[in-house]
Formats: sequence, C-alpha cells, structure tokens
Amino acid sequence: MKKLFMLFFVVLLIPILAGCEEEDNPVEFMYEHLEEAVSIERAVGEKQDPLTEAEDNELQWYTEMSETSDMEEIEYLAQQAIQSAEDRRELMEEEKEIIDEAFEEFQLAKPFIDDIEDESLQNNANSMVSIMEDRYEVYQELYEHYIETIDMDIELYTMYFQEDLAFEELQQQHDLVNEAYQRINELNQEFNEYTANFNESKRDFYDLAELDVVFE
Repeated sequence: MKKLFMLFFVVLLIPILAGCEEEDNPVEFMYEHLEEAVSIERAVGEKQDPLTEAEDNELQWYTEMSETSDMEEIEYLAQQAIQSAEDRRELMEEEKEIIDEAFEEFQLAKPFIDDIEDESLQNNANSMVSIMEDRYEVYQELYEHYIETIDMDIELYTMYFQEDLAFEELQQQHDLVNEAYQRINELNQEFNEYTANFNESKRDFYDLAELDVVFE
C-alpha cells in the first residue's frame, strides 16, 4: 500500500511591537523586515489544506486501483490521481514563490546587524540569521524532492493501467515512491525543527535587545 504523506509546517511566530523605540535603532529596523517576512510566509498556510486533501484523495484512488481488476475503472482512477498530483505540483510551486519572497524580505534585515554596537546582541543576531538561512536551504531541498516525487507518483499511476506490465515492475516503482516520501518526511521534520529554533532565537534576540514586543 502506498504510504500517506502530508506536509506539515510549524509556523513562524509574529510578535507585536508594543511601544515606540529609539530613532535609528538597528534592531527596530531589523524587526520591521523580520516580521514582514513572517507575515508574507503566513500565506503558506492557505496551501496546506488543499495539499492534504489532494494527498488523501490520491491515497484513496490508489487503494481502489489496487483492489479492482476492471481496467476501465483503473484508468479512470489513475487519471484522477494524475490530475491531483499535477494540482499538488502547482500548489507547491505557489508555496515556493511565497517562501522565496519571504526569504528575500528577511535578507533585508541583515545589513542592520553591522550597526548593532553590543557584541553579544550582534552575535545573537548572526546566529538567528544563520538558522533562517539553513532553514531556507532545507526548504529548497524539500521542494525539489517533493516535485521529483510527484513525477514518480504520476509514473506509478500510469503504470497501473498498462496491461502488459509485470507485477515486479509495479512493485519496484511502488517501493521507490515510498522511499522518496520517507526522505521528504525527514526533510519536513528538519524544516520544522529549524522553524522552532528560529522562533526561539528571534525571541531571545528581541529579549536581549530589550525590544518591547508581545508574541501572539
């Protein structure tokens, strides 16, 4: 049976600046870009439900394909699954655009680190940026693997209505898909760990800077 996989993202926290800070405060300038980046990335949440629904549907259609010998029914189910996989591709491409835009906004905060006079605070800021950059790299790998696995899914669905196909070939593709999704699951977990670490690092940065913020 094909394994069910669902992307699940831990969200970035959005703090609210509670009071007015000093003029020309580099931390406050950083805050503006950091939180604008988080605000942009929140749109990723809108893609999660459709992705999950598509994955659920594909699992159901795949199960039905494996339980029937009616080739006409199998082809119909396979075409439904293929279209769903293409829909997931489109959703992931849209999600990646959001992640890329948010990261570009995040990068605008980096130049202000050099203006921070406190060495400890500057080190904290650099650590926070490093975590986010690692997180972004993991997302790029996650995205690439997910898109590649969509192609593998489509190949698997197509193989199901090829009458002269040997069972061993189908099983081999089935196993390859499951292995690929296992790697995606690992990357998804790693991405979420980086997200949690970034949230904590950013909270520490604001606390150390004595920035008057309230986390939602």
